Amino acid sequence: MKRSLKITLWSLLALVILTLAAGYAYYYFRAGGIPRVSIDKTKFPVAGVDISSHNKEIDFTRLVDDGIEFAFIKATEGATYKDAMFIRNHRLALQAGLKVGVYHFFRFETDGKMQAINILHSIRGKWLDLPVAIDLEEWTNDSSIPTPIVAERLRELVNYLRKSGHDVIIYTNVKGYYRFYRNRFEDCPLWLCSFRNPPLSDSRAKPTFWQYSHLGSIDGASGLIDLDTFYGDRAAWDAWLAKREASRNNKP
Repeated sequence: MKRSLKITLWSLLALVILTLAAGYAYYYFRAGGIPRVSIDKTKFPVAGVDISSHNKEIDFTRLVDDGIEFAFIKATEGATYKDAMFIRNHRLALQAGLKVGVYHFFRFETDGKMQAINILHSIRGKWLDLPVAIDLEEWTNDSSIPTPIVAERLRELVNYLRKSGHDVIIYTNVKGYYRFYRNRFEDCPLWLCSFRNPPLSDSRAKPTFWQYSHLGSIDGASGLIDLDTFYGDRAAWDAWLAKREASRNNKP
C-alpha cells in the first residue's frame, strides 16, 4: 500500500513537472526565448492589445480605463475560419472608444485570393480605424512550404484587399521579417513581434506597431493578453491617424 502511494505521488509530481515544462516551452517558443521586455513609455506612450476568442469575454471599458488606446481584433483565418468573438469584440471595442483594426491569420497552404474573400466577407460594413493586419508566421503553419510560394499567395491576398479599398499591414516576428517581409513586402507597413529592445537590429526596419509581450495582464481581460505599442510618440500617433483619415476621405 505504501509503495503504491509512493508511486502515485511520484506520478503526480512528474505530471506537474511535464505540465510546467510544456507551458514554459510554449511561451519560450512564441517569444523567441525572451518572454518579456520593458519599453520606455515616454518614447512609446500609445498602448494597445491584440485579441481573439482565446481571450474570452473582454471588458473593453476597463481596458480603456487601464490606458489601452487601440486593439487589433482577430476576424478570420485561412479561407473559411471566422473568429467566434469577432462581431462582439469589434462592436464593444468601438463603443468603448478604442481605435480598432482587425487581423487575419495567414495559412501558408491556402490560396491567397480565397483568404482575402474570407476577410472581406467578415469585415464588410465594419468601421476600421487601423489597416487590415495579416498575421504571417510559421507558428502552426507548415514551415517546409517554400518561401516563394508563401510570398506569392500572400501577395495575391494583399493585392486583392487593396483593390477592394483596404490598407494592409503585415504582422510578423523577427524570423518572419527576414524570411518573408524583407525585400518582398516592404511596400506594406510592418507590425513587428519582438521580445528584444530595440526590437530589431536591422536599421532598414521601420515598424509601425511593436508587439512586445504575449504575457500581459490588464484590467478587463482575464488571463494573459498580447501587448502592443505604436512605434512612436504621441505626436507621431496623432499625425499617423490624421494621415489615415485624410487618405480615407480621398478614396472614391
